[in-house]
Amino acid sequence: MITPMISSKMPSGFNITTARKYLTDRYGLQSGRQDSALMPAITMEPAARLGSEGDAKAFLDDVVTKHATSAGISLSGPAATGAAAGASDGMMMDPPGVIRLYTQPTIVEKYSPASGPHLELRTITFTPW
Repeated sequence: MITPMISSKMPSGFNITTARKYLTDRYGLQSGRQDSALMPAITMEPAARLGSEGDAKAFLDDVVTKHATSAGISLSGPAATGAAAGASDGMMMDPPGVIRLYTQPTIVEKYSPASGPHLELRTITFTPW
């Protein structure tokens, strides 16, 4: 349903793959959230084929903004908030960053090994996605 709408209403060369890449790069949306955002686009379908890639991106921005509002989520992807993206509460972390976070020793463990037995230290295991 989404693919025919994209291919018939978006400019030449702007296909579903391009649209999904834009949603990932601009908002950090992964596949399932992209589907949730794009489904209402079928009801918001432009009357005619859009003329440029900029028009297509503006259409997708409108669709995603309306979806975020109705779903009650904040847009905090890599480019959604510019330089302040890392400061928002919806910060994204890559899996290697999460692994480093949980596998590196804490300051207490690193600099004060003698205090380890006196503290309730616990081991956290992390299973990558």
